[in-house]
Amino acid sequence: MSSAVRTLVALGAIAVLGVFDAIVTPRLVFTPMLGVVVALSAWHVGARVGMGIALAAGAARFIADLTWHASDPLTAWNALAWSAAFVGLALMVSRARARGDVVAALETRIGELIQIEHSFARTDPLTSLCNRRAFIDALQQAEARSRRSGGALA
Repeated sequence: MSSAVRTLVALGAIAVLGVFDAIVTPRLVFTPMLGVVVALSAWHVGARVGMGIALAAGAARFIADLTWHASDPLTAWNALAWSAAFVGLALMVSRARARGDVVAALETRIGELIQIEHSFARTDPLTSLCNRRAFIDALQQAEARSRRSGGALA
């Protein structure tokens, strides 16, 4: 799914949840579900779109709050607090996603370096010939093979 489609789906989900929040009694709030939509959009689309979705969720929460309560400073404060919480959630989730990508790239690089280190432990880096450790390992494997087969060590 493209990022534009994901953004439209998130905005649609925010609209539907906002309508449910406005229609249903104020004792049953859909605000946590708005947070889930914000987190998913920030994870899958990015920080900028996530913050836009967060602001849309804050607006939906404010409109739903206006259907049940008067327009007073407390309603405005709640709208501001929810919007700030949604934006903070979007920033944290997108930052966690970015950090996870960095960690995955570092783990890949560490795996590559460990393979290089293992090859350097068995070969001379200048001549690429086997060193003493590789010779001893090969000798031990040949000795074990000759014991199992009962043949001579050659």
